[in-house]
Amino acid sequence: MRRLLPKSMKNILYGIGLFLVVAGLTGIGLYVHDKQIAIKPVKIVSAKTVVLPTNTPSEAPVSASDFANTSADQPRQIVIPTINVSGYIQKVGIDKNNQIAVPNNIHLAGWYINSSKPGSPGLSIIDGHVLGRYNDAIFKDLSKLKLGDTFSVIYGDNSKKMFTVKDILSMSVNDATTYLNNKDPNIKNQLDLITCGGIFDKKSQTYDKRVVVKSEGI
Repeated sequence: MRRLLPKSMKNILYGIGLFLVVAGLTGIGLYVHDKQIAIKPVKIVSAKTVVLPTNTPSEAPVSASDFANTSADQPRQIVIPTINVSGYIQKVGIDKNNQIAVPNNIHLAGWYINSSKPGSPGLSIIDGHVLGRYNDAIFKDLSKLKLGDTFSVIYGDNSKKMFTVKDILSMSVNDATTYLNNKDPNIKNQLDLITCGGIFDKKSQTYDKRVVVKSEGI
């Protein structure tokens, strides 16, 4: 029997479903290396919540000073040693297309502000790009994580929340929607990391798979 979710969680997961279904237009990591398109990288970093579609995310380096004033109770950085990830976290909300927004820089991860804070009870969502036009993005190697790998989310007050990887999946957009609409009842503090995977379809301008890493707070 399917576990019934409280109304607040249903609202969160509805947003997640929209994100995965509509991501074919402006989804995570749909930017590929294209030497014929000479776009000068522009630095776009903001402490404000991203709610605009990001069709051409910046590839400029991110400075620590841009996140120096992160509030004590907000996630500031994600560190995943086994895949050599250390990047700052930008807040993302729902954009005008009813999608979960993605970071406006490929080197940033995006914490969906309508989900739980990482390490708190409930389901937390962090997304990120897989590729830029010219450079690898923060979640390029997300699929290379292994069960039992540990990583951390660092808050503005330098406190650290630790997580262990419980599952790594590659699935279609539709299957990912179904998967993410069912929080694991055996995990109190769940954090899902999400990016694109599979094959890039030039016609639809998105990838045909989603990589989802399910983790548990420890």
